[in-house]
Amino acid sequence: MFFRKKSASHGINWQLVESFRNEEGLPLQRIVISLGNASLPEKDLKIIAKILERKLRRPNDFFSHEQEMVPLSETTTNWIDRIYRQIVRDGRYCQSQPVGDNNSLSPQPSYNSQCSGTSRISDPFTEEVQIDAIEHENSAVLGTLLPVKAAWESLRISQCLEQLGFSDMQITAAAANIINRLIEPCSEHSLVRWIGTTALPELLGEGVLNFDHKRFYRISDKLLKNKDSIEAHLRNQSRKLFSLERTVILYDLTNTYFEGQALSNRKAQRGNSKEKRNDRPLVVVAMAYDGNGFALAHKTFAGNTNDGASLVEMVEELKRCNRPAADPEEAQMELKEQSKGIKTKTLVVLDAGIASRENLVMLREAGFSYLVNDTRGRRSRYQKEFSEHAEFKALAGRDDVHKKPPVKVRMIEEPAVKSKAEEIREKEENKDPESAEKPDTVLLCRSKGREEKEQAMFSKAEERFLEQAAKLDLRLKNGRLVKSKKVHQAIGRLKTQNPRVQRYYTIELSSESRPSDGLIFKRRDQEIQEHRKLFGCYVLRTDRQDFEPEELWSVYIGLTQAEEGFRALKTDLGLRPNFHQKEDRVDGHIFITVIAFHLWKWIRQKLDHAGDNRDWVTIRCILSTHCYSTLIVPGATGAVYHIRKPGRPELQQQQIYRTLGVKTSNLKKTKVKFGRISEN
Repeated sequence: MFFRKKSASHGINWQLVESFRNEEGLPLQRIVISLGNASLPEKDLKIIAKILERKLRRPNDFFSHEQEMVPLSETTTNWIDRIYRQIVRDGRYCQSQPVGDNNSLSPQPSYNSQCSGTSRISDPFTEEVQIDAIEHENSAVLGTLLPVKAAWESLRISQCLEQLGFSDMQITAAAANIINRLIEPCSEHSLVRWIGTTALPELLGEGVLNFDHKRFYRISDKLLKNKDSIEAHLRNQSRKLFSLERTVILYDLTNTYFEGQALSNRKAQRGNSKEKRNDRPLVVVAMAYDGNGFALAHKTFAGNTNDGASLVEMVEELKRCNRPAADPEEAQMELKEQSKGIKTKTLVVLDAGIASRENLVMLREAGFSYLVNDTRGRRSRYQKEFSEHAEFKALAGRDDVHKKPPVKVRMIEEPAVKSKAEEIREKEENKDPESAEKPDTVLLCRSKGREEKEQAMFSKAEERFLEQAAKLDLRLKNGRLVKSKKVHQAIGRLKTQNPRVQRYYTIELSSESRPSDGLIFKRRDQEIQEHRKLFGCYVLRTDRQDFEPEELWSVYIGLTQAEEGFRALKTDLGLRPNFHQKEDRVDGHIFITVIAFHLWKWIRQKLDHAGDNRDWVTIRCILSTHCYSTLIVPGATGAVYHIRKPGRPELQQQQIYRTLGVKTSNLKKTKVKFGRISEN
């Protein structure tokens, strides 16, 4: 065997060629496999061809003498393994004659005539085999890929990319990149190596093996350029598949840190890291979800962006999510909802840090309703209302019987939120501030679970504060801190590091002239007692008047869907950390992760509908043992058959496949007849 380099219209084409003699004894050549423009190590082509020839013609003899081979470089061994696997997957090689395009494992009448020669057999499927000599090799991960591929096909992502002008190879590269995020998130360089360990060549085609890391960089750039169209397609397709009623938008923020300084990225800024990685620059990711936790849109901001400022730019994305669907079926669904009397004004659910007065007014002017949790500091305004326990009503299903912490609620009304400019104008015009057309609805909530959590947080913070204060006091008394300026700086630092607790303590020097006398601590017990009364209390505010208390509370708790989405993005799908440095590549990395989240959510929704509460990590672990393998079957006549096929899924794997609509019967299977077993 030898390698032949041919010029083609699309570039170079490497071919592995085998010489043989026909029945008349004439020398001929045939192509064993075409490798396209593979970057083969030309200095090692002869040794690669020689080893492949030995593996194909004398397989058992090759493996018995494998340890006697001259040591080869990592690059050379990788290419030998890759080409060998590709020959087996292709399924058309036969030592005596080409088998043709037959990839089926079912008996074929033409097989004998195509593969006749040194070991002519009547039927390759009924031939006696050497059972003890049967082996398998080239196992490749399959099970974890199948649900992700099913989600990809169900969401019709290939069709979307094709309409946007993506070529077949670009669609394949995008699929490989996005699928990887759900299986084993890695860098573009590692992705090239990872593909060879999986069954992606069987599922997406052999071309996926020819991709290098630069192709994945380019596909990331192209996906990012079409971000709006792709996101619109995904949210419309998921709505159609699961019949979603999108009357609620959950809006929240997270951030992801960099490995490196990312000095050339203007968005990479220091900020308040959710993972406490304040030593690294960050980027902020704003996400909009629907009430069921499906992603609608996202936007990337600089790491030091204020939470409230993000909404000003993100409101246009929210409008796009709220526009009538262009698809006729989607438009018909919206008309059907309206005919049922379903509210068409979308409710945006926000956390307290985002919901400034100006932002709430902006949402109202943009055609949205809002539901927001007031900050902890503002709940003290309702201390009197919270103390009237008789006015609160317990929510159904929140008790010890259902093993859920009790929650009690009380609904009141207040004047609608106004911006500062509106308040000033009303004051100048002597208008009554409470003469708004429609007041805001305020829901006061008391949660036993949250009360216990806040109590624990405060106790731990107080313990930490007193421990640090005691250390500072000891430094003063030991004379290690003497200068007045340094002393007051240390006291200020102590207060800054403990904002939750320091306000309830008086801290001062025993003597300004003698710092060595130490500190004086005075605990404001009355204020702490008043503060503790509000533990477990929180305030929800909305401009809607058509909600019952239970419904309003339930909608707000939907923000946990957003939190679950962020956990999946960061933990399961590789959003953090970010190893890219350029701004576009960072945005592309985030967008690919968001697309992967759509696939993750499709799987999660299918499992939920079937009553399966296992998370994706557990499902992935169960399916990881289902693989493609190549069976090496020595026949009694001396021929060796290499049969590449998927394993038989176990019962729990079958149940998962059935739930997700995955079919394994149509998976590709190939057979290759290799040389006779050498006689010792």
